Amino acid sequence: MYILNKIIVLILLLGLVACGGAEERKRKYLERGQQLLLENDFDKAQIEFKNVLQIDPKSADGWYFTGKTHEAQKKYREAMAAYNEALQLDEKHHAAKTGMARIYLFVGVTDKAMQLTAEVLEQKPGYADAKVVHAGGLYRQSQTDQALSEVRDVLTIDPDNLSALALMSGIYLDMKQPEQAELLLNDAIKRKDSDELRLLLVKLYDDTKQFLVAIPHLQHLIQTHPDNLDYRNRLAIHHDAIGQLAQAETVLNTAVDELPDNMSAKISLIQFLAQRRDIKLAHIELDKFIQDDPDNADLKLLSAQIYLQNKDLPTAEKILRSMIVTYDKELPAAKARMELIRLMLRDNKRMAEVKTELATLMKENPTYSDGMLLRGTMALNEGRYEEAINDFRAMLKDQPTAVPVINLLATAYLSSDQPELAEEQLKIAVSLAPVNAQVRIELAKVLQLQQKFPAAIEQLKLAQKLEPKSLAASDILYKIYLAQKDYDSAKILTETIISQYPDVATGHFYKGMLFQAQGNDRGSIAHLERALSISPLATEPLNLLTRAALSTGQIALIRNKLQAVIKQHPEHIVAHNLLGEVALQQKQFDQADKIFSEITQKNPTWWIGWRNLAQSQLMRNQPDKAVAIYRQSISASSDERLVIYLALLYEQLKRIDDAVALYDEKLKQAPTSASMNNNLAILLATYRQDSASKDRALQLVKKFEVSDN
Repeated sequence: MYILNKIIVLILLLGLVACGGAEERKRKYLERGQQLLLENDFDKAQIEFKNVLQIDPKSADGWYFTGKTHEAQKKYREAMAAYNEALQLDEKHHAAKTGMARIYLFVGVTDKAMQLTAEVLEQKPGYADAKVVHAGGLYRQSQTDQALSEVRDVLTIDPDNLSALALMSGIYLDMKQPEQAELLLNDAIKRKDSDELRLLLVKLYDDTKQFLVAIPHLQHLIQTHPDNLDYRNRLAIHHDAIGQLAQAETVLNTAVDELPDNMSAKISLIQFLAQRRDIKLAHIELDKFIQDDPDNADLKLLSAQIYLQNKDLPTAEKILRSMIVTYDKELPAAKARMELIRLMLRDNKRMAEVKTELATLMKENPTYSDGMLLRGTMALNEGRYEEAINDFRAMLKDQPTAVPVINLLATAYLSSDQPELAEEQLKIAVSLAPVNAQVRIELAKVLQLQQKFPAAIEQLKLAQKLEPKSLAASDILYKIYLAQKDYDSAKILTETIISQYPDVATGHFYKGMLFQAQGNDRGSIAHLERALSISPLATEPLNLLTRAALSTGQIALIRNKLQAVIKQHPEHIVAHNLLGEVALQQKQFDQADKIFSEITQKNPTWWIGWRNLAQSQLMRNQPDKAVAIYRQSISASSDERLVIYLALLYEQLKRIDDAVALYDEKLKQAPTSASMNNNLAILLATYRQDSASKDRALQLVKKFEVSDN
């Protein structure tokens, strides 16, 4: 019994020691991670926080600091996920909730940020970080006085609060009071110097074009962080900005001398010499580096790039081919071959060589991302959407946060009539790059195509907050207003654009379009002519002006206008086509045929010329000639609209077998085409009575079960 009691006590003691050891290790990992985070060593900090979570997966602080590290690296999606984990474990984790609010504010979702900070401040009224985010929200809502009052409250209690100082200096700058922002930051530096404050001050000077005044602060940062090449490069840029090229060169030369093992320092110097000084001098310096390190592939590749920059393509190509032979199947050979391919892409006549070299590159390096990106992009441009999708998806397995690749994948999905998948990808892109207005605009385009107007408007409003004068956002927003017949909002938007951009055609074009949408063709003409006076080659205003003139019987006006455009710009294909359409509307068939025939000869891939030439035959009741024209057009152009027009004509002529055969033939080339799959299914279901045809029709539309199209 005595022995048993001793064993139990020993087990309990061991358990206590083990628990104590785990807790102690967790505490040390957490402290080390926080220190590394302060030092901006994010990779090492993340390892420490990962260690914390391996010991205790339910550590709310472990998740919080993981999120904070992600946020510092601008990985907002991952940061939000980590903050959410912390809040799931501890709903009163004020720092995690404030972190989420800060990201919401950063991406423009101000209401959500205000809600979260209000919840934190209700439970902990003096929590400085939440007060700063709340003040930022007030400022976003144009409540400047309240925002300043709130941020001053924070600085009264904690005058060195970096977030509060950054916000207040930013508000002063927006209020055109840069001297107040400068005073604020300089006082803070006198009290407690830090890299972050110096960088805030440098940013202030950059924003106000005071590059000379920023220089001493960058010099101070270099003295305290001599191994930081970024500070040295920024100092060189500042000297360059005020015309001190010699000083900029000295900074970069010093970096090379003091950081002899830093290849990036050498590259920065050579690139500066090539771009801002003298290309020959760049070659001289680069040759010295290569003599000192003759086996360095990066320097050889840089040499080829400098020759490319100087447009000495033969020498660059010679160096690259030599590297390919020297390094054979090693990585430097792949880099050289990729650079050679880029060189060849400058000459359209070398596309066959490009494809050969690219095939070799990818055979030897199947996962080489630059090659995969080019191959996918070429496939996308050539309409081989499945191949493009495969390449982009393969890239994203290794680079899941690569927003440009996600955008390309979305484009490929959209081009292959898969808008739902395009939307899914663009939502991922938005979560990864929440302050990228263009990504939000691309998502809005896809939402608009699917008639998801409220969601599209939400994205466009956020994009406009990020880029207040974005014409791209206004374009989609305007079209949505027209689709919803919200003419009042459309009118306000057009007047805003005209006010912001009086010398740009867009606002006047929109106003003309608005008149036409409201059934006032005559009223639209003046605005469309104004748009064309600003942008004479713009096609959309010319299209609408032609429609308005035809509908109001002003044939002479539009014919004279089109002929004047063609006289000044003989290659204006749209003007030629519209002149043909005017002739067609007036039943001047010979003249129309002549114009459309010339268009198809000069621009055989443009579907509209073929469509109109065929329409001219149909208007004269010559369907066989129209069929022949469409057959010819399909050989000349890959545009599937011509296939659909011919199939519809076959259907009208009761030539159902020909229509089915046409779709069968073309679906072999474009199996994912929603339009052709849909149309073939309708033909089979409508005109065929056998069970095999019915079954095939069902299979064709099965893929639409989860589609919103």
